[in-house]
Amino acid sequence: MLSLHRMDPASGGLGPAMFGRSTRRGKKLSFQPSVSLKRGEVYLARLTEGRRDLAERKYRIPRRTEQPDPPKVLAVYPTAKAIPANLLKFYIYFSEPMREGREVFDLIRIVDSKGRTVEAPWRQVELWDADARRLTLWIHPGRIKRGVSLRQMTGAVLRAGEEYQLVVDERVQAMSGAALKKAYSHRFRAIPEDRSAPAPGDWKMEIPMAGSRRELQVSASESFDHVLWKRHQWIEDARGRRVKGFVQLAEGEREWRFKPDRNWEPGRYQLCVDQWLEDLGGNGPGRPFERDVNTAETDPGVTRRSFRVP
Repeated sequence: MLSLHRMDPASGGLGPAMFGRSTRRGKKLSFQPSVSLKRGEVYLARLTEGRRDLAERKYRIPRRTEQPDPPKVLAVYPTAKAIPANLLKFYIYFSEPMREGREVFDLIRIVDSKGRTVEAPWRQVELWDADARRLTLWIHPGRIKRGVSLRQMTGAVLRAGEEYQLVVDERVQAMSGAALKKAYSHRFRAIPEDRSAPAPGDWKMEIPMAGSRRELQVSASESFDHVLWKRHQWIEDARGRRVKGFVQLAEGEREWRFKPDRNWEPGRYQLCVDQWLEDLGGNGPGRPFERDVNTAETDPGVTRRSFRVP
């Protein structure tokens, strides 16, 4: 176990273990505190196993000599400017690790075209990636599903035909303690709700020629969750082996592009789509987000679509 303690500057004694998160990547063990470390202070990192101390090391946080660059919002997904009114979640990417805490839900707002803030849009569960650079913001599902009492009482978060802004307040802070220099605004328009399951068999495909490393392009008529589309779609060769390569999304997450590590060989391949892929409304292949609870749920597994590289 890796822990971090602040040392008292007068007595040299240790404070309690700080709250935070330990992560292991291969042989590297790191600890990310939930609050910013103070410049000029001394901290003790301690590695223990059960009741045994394995190693410890002191660190002094250097005093700031110059003002650091403020953190920035790098991107907001979905990038499409027209998104279904039953959108399930936003992703916000920052330039550096950000300070965690539930106050973030009060500092990120949805504002309509008349400047009114949409009340209580978020499911208040913090979802940061391991580096605290990407925040996943879920819109409360009780305001998305039809027939649910919360939606009936407070209404949907987004309304088709309306223009909105996702506003990240300038008071949002990085782990360093620095705040955004100015508020960030992401504009979009809500279109009618999407309640239908995606059909990979209807997607258009541009197939490259053998002997090249040109991209295979798959185009859909709707936008998809960019994290899940990269993770839950892949290519297999005729022997069922996954083809290694690089995936990139384009056209507002309506286009999936795959570039292989090696030249395409002639023959048959399969485009494989896992059931956990989701469009912006949370619908997956054969698995719509909004289902009749009295109907048994089916497991569509992996959808495979064959194609040939000439």
